[in-house]
Parts: sequence; structure tokens; C-alpha cells
Amino acid sequence: AVILDACVAQGVSVIEFDSILSHYLTDAEFEAEAQSLDIVAKAAASRGLKSVIYYPCLETLTPQVATAPGSMSKDHADWMQIDMNGKPNVFIGGEGRVFWVEPGTESAWTCPNSPYADYFANRVARLAKTALNGLWGDVPLLADIVGVWPCICRHCKARFQADTGLATPTAVDWSSPTFRRWVVWRHKVIWSFEQKVAQKAREARADFETIIETVTMDYSGSTVQGLDGASHDDGKVLRVWEVDACSDKSAMRDASAADWLDMAAMMKHGAGASAPRPSWVFCYGELADDAERVFALAVATGNNPFELKIPNMTTSVSAAYRNRVFNWCKGETAFFAAYPRHQVAVLYSSSSRDFLDKNAGTGLYSSLNSADPLWWGNSQGDTAAALAYVGDYRGWQRALIHSHVPYDCLPVWRATADTLARYRMVIVPSAVSLSDATIAALAAFASNGGTLIASGGDLGSFDENGGARSGPALLTTLGVAGGAWASKSHGAGRVVQGNERLGHMYLRGENTRARMELAMALPNPPIVSDAPQATVFSTRRTRDGKLMLAAANLDNLGTTPRSFTPRNAAFKVALGLDGWKATAVVGSQPGAGKAPIAFEMKDGRVHFPLSLGTIAIATITLA
Repeated sequence: AVILDACVAQGVSVIEFDSILSHYLTDAEFEAEAQSLDIVAKAAASRGLKSVIYYPCLETLTPQVATAPGSMSKDHADWMQIDMNGKPNVFIGGEGRVFWVEPGTESAWTCPNSPYADYFANRVARLAKTALNGLWGDVPLLADIVGVWPCICRHCKARFQADTGLATPTAVDWSSPTFRRWVVWRHKVIWSFEQKVAQKAREARADFETIIETVTMDYSGSTVQGLDGASHDDGKVLRVWEVDACSDKSAMRDASAADWLDMAAMMKHGAGASAPRPSWVFCYGELADDAERVFALAVATGNNPFELKIPNMTTSVSAAYRNRVFNWCKGETAFFAAYPRHQVAVLYSSSSRDFLDKNAGTGLYSSLNSADPLWWGNSQGDTAAALAYVGDYRGWQRALIHSHVPYDCLPVWRATADTLARYRMVIVPSAVSLSDATIAALAAFASNGGTLIASGGDLGSFDENGGARSGPALLTTLGVAGGAWASKSHGAGRVVQGNERLGHMYLRGENTRARMELAMALPNPPIVSDAPQATVFSTRRTRDGKLMLAAANLDNLGTTPRSFTPRNAAFKVALGLDGWKATAVVGSQPGAGKAPIAFEMKDGRVHFPLSLGTIAIATITLA
């Protein structure tokens, strides 16, 4: 009761409960736990709090397995993920692989194509009959902690054969169309498992939410682990994106300036892949000041923040910090309910990442830190700049942020004619794998007056399942020969294309042409500002017709190696209103409340100053 009351005072709206559901439980033990969770969920509800329960989707722990009467791997050997070398995906904690598995504890990873899927879904359905509001399902991965490209168990082999008519590959071979098809199919396997769980829960209770913790963002982890929140329409599933920090020790305090922009891109990716549903992101921090910068990015990129202290999910940086930022959020509910209003989109193709980067490196962040054993990576080959697809995708986003252009990340499954029609410009970075339907929609977007920036000379060389085409089908459809960067008309619109992966080159610091192409293709940008380059802007439209501008301040972060040197920012903004007129501007930021901002209308834009520490929201009333 004390903890729940404290959360209410801190402005918390949703509680994530953690219990022993991670453990291998008998049916009787599980039933007792469900009854206990019902009691605490009712206590939360009596205080106006919603609650969800943490439950690992495919991992089961058995403490002290050597003396335990049973374990998941012992009792259900046929349910285990089997890697490409024929090894069960099981290990014992204490060998330094992961921090959450204690010494002597068995970690067993089960196959989503096995009967385990029904076992888990039925248990979730039981939880749906409690007072809990939802499931927090943890990372349904084809785990590569000890496994090598799982899963090739008999259940997976049978389903792959049934779905595709093909035999499961026995070796990693990116030149093989069967292997490429299998890689894409694995994303569908995880998606299908998530949908099964959500459907079973909804059958038990219509308002019970299934929230999937998704640790794989836009980088190569999705390729080998299968879990990919951008690969399919999520249907009834909601996502909380575990945006890892640079270090499990210091969070983002030692991050470089490039690392902070990597985090901004990942948070944008999460919001875009979840749209039009809401999304949550982990906001890891070591201390309140670095935590609030991460929080600012979460809000400005259109996500709901999940606050926690690195590296554990059940801790807070501080009660005072949580009180300040969450109670501010409660005063900005209109922003979280509003719709993005961006004129630019960056297309994301999961299969293009798979086929171009080929799981060659991680691509999580940009900098390395040999002095920190808990840093995210230790090899140059794992940096975002080392990967062609991730580098191009991230690089165009970095150019947009530096140009103060708000944008959406758009997964290919959302690239329909109706969705594309919302934008003036769509950027297609290194999309080597595209379906015929997506190619047609992109070409129609340009024909109908949009501007298409196509980065790379191999766009559409594969279909969405990895089948090789005779050439770059997107360029052929657009009537572009490829080569040096050039702009040509296409129907009522334009295509800007070059064979160089310009975003990747921008990310690597090799040239700044990406920003020049953006300026030429977007001559009347939505925002004109003298803000610091590392300011992340977004605009949203409320249900009652107001326009909201969010600005997250990353100025000076990471400019001095291995030091945290934030500074406040003050700048002017001129925001285009598409023919509307501003009648009032109100500013808001954590700890400062709301106050009117002086403004003027000039040349169809509303002009006003902003001064902020971490984040500010300006609400513009229109007439």
C-alpha cells in the first residue's frame, strides 16, 4: 500500500508488477500466483492506477535446477528452441552471459511453434480474468544467447514446409533464396505467436491489453532473433520498446553526441512502427539529469515514457524526479492523445535490413568505450556506421534532425496510397527488398505530386520474401537509370536519386550532401529555427484542432568525450500553419508549469521564442 500510494503521489498512471511468473510453475502454483495478483491489482485500481503483469514470453527460469524436481527443459524437451547446430537453447546462470539469470538457475527458451504457445496463451487468458489491465510480455525472441540461428526444431521444420513448401535451411547462406525466405518467415513466426496470445486474452476479457516488450529496434538484432516490431501490422498488440542505453552502468552519461542521435532515431522508429497505436519506451537513467534527457526524447518522439534506473526494471532514479516529470505529463495529456502532423517520412524495410546488412554487426550505437565493461559493444563492426542499411536509415534521420525537419518513420506495411498521401516527401534509404505493391505505391506517390528521395542503386532488387529480381525494380518503375545524384520529374512530383547511400555517408561524416538534398527538395520547410543543431522537433494536432510543438534539447551532450555536459537552449521558432492563424501560444516544461508565450504572425508562420532545459511543449490555438 505504501508503494502504491507513493506512485500515485509521483504522477504514475500504470504499475508494472513483477512476480514469480518468470519461474517454472506447476498449475497449482500458477493459480495461487494469479489469485495473489488479483488482490494487488484491485489495490492498484482502488487508487486509480492501471496495472500490468510482467511475464517472459518464451524464457522460463528454474532456480537451483540441479536439485529441482523438474524444469522446463527436462519436462518439455520437445518444446525447446533448437539452434542451427542442433543444440537446445538452454543454459545455466553463473557464466556471465546475462545478469538476470542467477547462478544455478536454468534459462530455457521455448519454441513459439511448439505446444508451448498454447500453454502460455492459456495462462495469459487466466490472468485476464483477474483485475489486471494487461500483460507485459517480455521479449519473445529466438534467442541467440547460446543458440546459433534458432529454431530448427521439428515443429519449425514442419511449419516452414507447410507455409512455403521449402525445406528448412541447414546453414547460413545469404546467397540462397531459401535462406532469405526463412529469415523473413521467422519474423512472421514471432508475430503469429504474439497475435495468438493477444487473441486468447481478448477472448477471456475484451479490454485486457497485450503489451509486448520489444528490445530489438531498427538494428540487426531483429534479423537473428526474429522479434521485429516493424515487420507486420501489430493488430491487437501494443508495444513497449526497450531502447537500450549505451551502458548498463552509466546509462547515457558517457554517450557521444552521435549516440544521443542514435537514441532519438530508435525512439522515432518505435513510435512509427507502433502507429497508429500508442507506444511506450524505456527511459533508462543513472541520475535524474541524464534520465530527464532520455525522458525528453521519449516524449518529443511521440512515445509514452517508462521510467527506471539502469539496469533494473523495478527501480526509479528518484521519487523527486519521477514526481516532476510524471506530474508534468499529466498536464499534457492532450499531447499524448494528439496525432503526428509531419510532412516527411522515412521508409523502413525490415527485409532490406536483413538482406543488406546480413547480421554482420549490431548497429545499436555509434561510439565505443573500452573503459566500461558494460558498454553496449566493443567492436567497430558493431557500430551503426559499419552497416549499410542501418547506417543509411539512421543517417537520413540525423540529417533531418540537424535540419530541424520533423518526420515519421514509416514501416513498409504502412506505405499505402492513403498513408503516403499525408506527406510531401518520402525518403527511401537502401530498400533493396520491396514488394510489388509497395513499389507501385511509392511510384504513385511521386506521380501524384510528392517528392521521393531514393538512396542507393539497388532499390527493389529483391521482393519482400527474398526472391531475386533481374534488377532494381523500384528504379525501373520510376524510370531512373541510377548513377550520380540527380532530380527528375515524375508525373506531378519529383524523384531525387543517387546510387551512393547518402544517409550512410552523412552518418559517417563523409559529406553533408544529404542536408543539401533535403533543402532543395523541401524549399518551404515546416519549421525555421535558429535552435541548436541537436534539437529534436515534432508537431502534433489535437482532437480539438490545436497545434502542438515539442522540442527536446540535446545541445552539448557528448561533445566532450566521456562527460555529461548538458546546457539549456534558447531560440526562435517560425512554424508554418498551412493557412491557419495563431490566436494564442502557451508554453510548458517540467517543473515550470504553463505560461503564455508572446508571438506574431508573419508570412503565414507563427513566430515565437522557446527557452528550455530538457523539453518544452508549445500549444498553438488556431483560427
